[in-house]
Amino acid sequence: MTRCLPALALFLACEIHQERHDPAAVRPLSEELLALAREHSYKFFSAFGLMHSGWARVATDDVLGGLVMMQEGADLFRSIGQRVGLAHRARLAEGLLASGDVDAALAVIADALEQRRQTEEHAFVAMHLRLRGEALLQRGDPAGAQLAFREAIDIASGQGAWLFALRAACSLARLDPAALDVLEPITRRFPDTVDSSDLRAARTLLGRV
Repeated sequence: MTRCLPALALFLACEIHQERHDPAAVRPLSEELLALAREHSYKFFSAFGLMHSGWARVATDDVLGGLVMMQEGADLFRSIGQRVGLAHRARLAEGLLASGDVDAALAVIADALEQRRQTEEHAFVAMHLRLRGEALLQRGDPAGAQLAFREAIDIASGQGAWLFALRAACSLARLDPAALDVLEPITRRFPDTVDSSDLRAARTLLGRV
């Protein structure tokens, strides 16, 4: 196990910076993780290295190249028998939405939510629901999008996952300005001294900048 610690540390660092939406930090870390994992034949960490590196590429405008890496990582992840991992399925869906492939994104989300039903994995369900809302909005279904955003907020709030609740509430408020009353109390759960791209977006919507 101790031989895997450097790969584990790089993986966790990627996770932290990815949740902060910082592709510039994720990319070198993910490339180092992928090189290390391949050197030692760690397929599990190779899958994550591919997915993180692909996400960073998508986030910096290499959408097609990034998606190829993310799909390769997702395929490798499942080929070694892994079924949990809703976070990375959500990021694949996010990449597909960035490419404009709404149907493929919705298919990934539907498969992930079915996986959740089978495995009872609860983390990152709210992320999938928010992305389903974004996909439905791109498809021209604002009513369906609003329902998905509200479900994401309810689930994330019930779990105390306030970052995911904040993102879903921002999506809802952009769609329906009357929902600012939903966004306001979620935003106030974060200290005013905390700064992030998500909080800046929320405070802009609330007119607090």
